[in-house]
Amino acid sequence: MAAAIGRKLIVKRGGQRIASLRSRTITLNGEPVDVTTDDNDGAQTLLPEAGQVSFNVSFSGVLTDDSLLEGHQAMGAAAVFEDLEIEFPSGATLTGSFFFASLTVTGEYNDAVTVEGEFQSSGLATFTPAP
Repeated sequence: MAAAIGRKLIVKRGGQRIASLRSRTITLNGEPVDVTTDDNDGAQTLLPEAGQVSFNVSFSGVLTDDSLLEGHQAMGAAAVFEDLEIEFPSGATLTGSFFFASLTVTGEYNDAVTVEGEFQSSGLATFTPAP
């Protein structure tokens, strides 16, 4: 993938871009499984596959409508969004179910109302390479 401008990393829900984001961070995690024993002479030994895989999407931006607030309000009843998609500048995508884990709204005295939040994967996500 060639270098690209950050605003071309797009987070969508239900096929619609989540508007007014300024920053997005996608973190892919794989937890190792430690199988070290005395037989390894003190050297850590890990299984070749991850014990648990997760994807986190952190974001921040300007609050311009109530869509994120409405989505976050649903945390008590339906906090998992089945239709979150991350579109990379190359055209590759990562799609799956994500839990709406947090939302922070900040209103400074002489600045815009801003939001920060995080989605955490729930189940397997699907990576589709660029066409």
